[in-house]
Amino acid sequence: MRYNTLRAIRYGGDPLIRSGGGLESRGTYNPTAMIDGGRIYLFYRAEGDSSIGSIFLAESPDDINFVKVKREPVLLLEYEYEKYGCEDPRIVRLGSTYVLTYVGNDGKYYSNHLCLATSKDLITWVS
Repeated sequence: MRYNTLRAIRYGGDPLIRSGGGLESRGTYNPTAMIDGGRIYLFYRAEGDSSIGSIFLAESPDDINFVKVKREPVLLLEYEYEKYGCEDPRIVRLGSTYVLTYVGNDGKYYSNHLCLATSKDLITWVS
């Protein structure tokens, strides 16, 4: 069996995503990326002063220059099992539906939850 290989080169510039204020003030972590329609979409976890993780979205036309799609998280904390955050996003597209898996943090590190949300436009999610 033959596999295609990809040679990665470490980017030597500034971070691709910089921490902002508010919900991103403590840092950005654990991104996942997908290519769709010639653009690269990067979902990442950010934490603010409360240490609660939220999932944000940025996009890029060129692999390096990312722009945040919204100033707010794309996935809102809705359920008890997410009250301490949404973390570690992973994204795929199945037909015309985007499927995002993530970890819901209920504050008990021995009982984090694997969660799933779907979207048709990468902005509005149903979990």
